[in-house]
Amino acid sequence: MYKHKSLLLSKLDTGKTVLTKENEINDERYRYYSEQFQAQDADMSDPHENQIETEYLKLMNKLPILNEKIEKTNFTEIKKHILKLEPKQSSGFDAVSNFIIKRIPPGYIGYLVNYFNTWLTEHRYPDMWKLAKVVTLNKLKAGILHCDQTRPISLLATHSKLFEKNMLERLRYWAETNRLVPAEQSGFRPRCLLQTRVLSIYQEVKNNMTVNIPTLAICVDYEKAYNRVWHKGLTVKLNRMRLLKLIISWLNDRRVYVIFGENKSKIFYTHIGLPQGSSLSLCLFIVYHSNLVTCLSAFSSHIFTDDLNVLISSPICRGFKPMIKFLEEGGTKICNKIAYYSKKWKQPVNFSKTVVHVFHSQVQNRVVDIYMEGKKREVVKECKYLGFTWTNKMSLKPTIDKTLENMQRTFSKLRWMKGGKTL
Repeated sequence: MYKHKSLLLSKLDTGKTVLTKENEINDERYRYYSEQFQAQDADMSDPHENQIETEYLKLMNKLPILNEKIEKTNFTEIKKHILKLEPKQSSGFDAVSNFIIKRIPPGYIGYLVNYFNTWLTEHRYPDMWKLAKVVTLNKLKAGILHCDQTRPISLLATHSKLFEKNMLERLRYWAETNRLVPAEQSGFRPRCLLQTRVLSIYQEVKNNMTVNIPTLAICVDYEKAYNRVWHKGLTVKLNRMRLLKLIISWLNDRRVYVIFGENKSKIFYTHIGLPQGSSLSLCLFIVYHSNLVTCLSAFSSHIFTDDLNVLISSPICRGFKPMIKFLEEGGTKICNKIAYYSKKWKQPVNFSKTVVHVFHSQVQNRVVDIYMEGKKREVVKECKYLGFTWTNKMSLKPTIDKTLENMQRTFSKLRWMKGGKTL
């Protein structure tokens, strides 16, 4: 009756052979991730990269004398974060669970206040919390996995998560007051959730279809988004935005080891990427790419964390061909801008999953040719984005059918738990 949503890892395909022993699987994952998180070679012939490298070196030299003021924490703030923790009994990297943290006495919270304020004042993130245990989640539901079909999750110390939540409060306030979070971004600011972005896209497309205007949607997928964040690029951007010292301390010299079953790999440093499992990673990723929207001209863009969707609407014309031509030219232009930005800031696009979708009310399916760096993008009639299935006629039937299927499956499980027959 019960099935795991992801495939349990018992075999690993290396491309040459299939591994079945735990120690061999863990060694292969160590090799894969230690290579993935290696520092990227600098291309000093590129003017932009040369500038980033120069700024970064100057910044590191003057970092010790920088004096930034950070608001101290207090008993009430830490208590608030503790109350919001889910009472999970699984322990973190420090062998302490949320269940235990939620039951600590007031005196212990007082000690945390003193320690946290010391680190905030010194702009220092404790080295002992920079080591993470990495477990992997699988992306496949069937078949034999490759390493690139797994997602690394960093298991962090529970105490470090409390300190990160204090850092996040200050980072979020700084980002909002400096208007660094684009208005098109959902999933970060309060009251701007997934549903907000879905309704925005739906309403815009429906309005165009009402007056018989086709809409081109470009769904961009980033390759291993959080794992490929360029540390030097992020540091320079934060310095230009005048927020730096504590975040650099949090970012630098992070170390991880991979664990599978009873097997533990050697420890290695991560020179790129943000730890998935940290509350700061999402916020820093959004701030890092806060200027992406300005690169997309006046076209409508919708962002939910690392999911980018660009909508292009053509002007009203007598014929349909001029509108399609406008979409092709505009779509190709935007795709090339996205590709240029991704290379500039070393955030590679997953070309195989970046697709184009045309919404229209015409009975006949129109063919559009959109190119990114000279390669034609796949045009789909139906795509999944933000958990919803989008069709070219904006039909809600696939989404409703999927919801009913999930309800039926849940009802069957409830009947099975009660002791009745399955449906």
